Amino acid sequence: MRGRLPEIVYMEVEHSNCWTHLTDKTNLEIRLINQNFSNEAPLFNSYITGKSNYLSDIKEFVKGIKHHESVNDVLKLEADENAFATNLSLIKKGSISNIIHKDDGIIMEHEIRDGIEAWSIIIDKENIPLLKEDIENNESSVLLKFRILEREKLFNILSSLTPNEALSLYLAVDKGFLDFPHKVSTKDLAEIMGVSSATFVTHLRKAIKKIALKNYHEIISYKE
Repeated sequence: MRGRLPEIVYMEVEHSNCWTHLTDKTNLEIRLINQNFSNEAPLFNSYITGKSNYLSDIKEFVKGIKHHESVNDVLKLEADENAFATNLSLIKKGSISNIIHKDDGIIMEHEIRDGIEAWSIIIDKENIPLLKEDIENNESSVLLKFRILEREKLFNILSSLTPNEALSLYLAVDKGFLDFPHKVSTKDLAEIMGVSSATFVTHLRKAIKKIALKNYHEIISYKE
C-alpha cells in the first residue's frame, strides 16, 4: 500500500467537437449517472440525465446527439417536458473520459452546462501533472480550470464508511481492482488488509453500496 490518500481534482473543460458542446447557449443542465468503460474497447457507455426549463432545448439536444460525430449510438432515451435520461454509446478517442481513465482517475461527479464540462476526479497525487498535461494537449479541448480540492470533500465521501470499508475501497481503487480487466485479485488485496478474501469482498461491497445509495439520493434530488 502506498500509505497516502488520493487527491480530488476539480476541472472545467470546453470541448468543441464533443456532444457536450450541444449545451452551449441553452438552459440545459446535464449530469453523469454512470459509465461503462473498458480499456480494451473503442467505445464506452455514458448514462446521463438532464433538465431544462424549455422544451425546445431538450428537443434540439436530442436531435443533435443522434447525429453528433462523438456519439456512436443513442441506445435508450426517455424524455418529458422538462427532463430526459439517455444511455449514449460514445467514441473513446479524443474524449476527456478516456484521458481520465488512462491516467488512473476515478470520476466522482461530471456535470455539463453552457457547453462547459465540470469534473471532480479522485486521482493519485503523482498522476495529477500527467492528467493536466494530457487535457491541455487534447485536440479541440480547452482547460479552463484545474485545482486540487481540500481533503474535506474526500473525507465527506468516506465519512459514512467504517475504517475497514474505507480501506477496502481505497485499495480497490489504488491497486486497480475496479479497472476492467482487474489489475489485482481480491486475494492480493485481502493479504494487504490481513483478512480473508471473503471478508475483503464483504467490506468492499458494503462500501460501494453506501456510496451508490448516496449518489442515488443525490440524483433523485437533482431531478426534483
